Amino acid sequence: MKLEEHIKNIRIRTLKMTHTAQAEHIGSCFSCIEILASLYSSVLDLSSNNCKENYFILSKGHAIAALYSTFCE
Repeated sequence: MKLEEHIKNIRIRTLKMTHTAQAEHIGSCFSCIEILASLYSSVLDLSSNNCKENYFILSKGHAIAALYSTFCE
């Protein structure tokens, strides 16, 4: 799947999630989706059992719906 299609799917999933939860932080979510999609599609080695190479901290707590949507994709 192309990265652009992946990003589009994450945006749709995030929008549905925030709408269902009646959350007000869609801007925070949408501003980091490209970064999350890039990280989880090509940068982070998710197949490795070596946890030292796979740390990611999302310090922007209001954007957690974007991270959850990325996990789902």
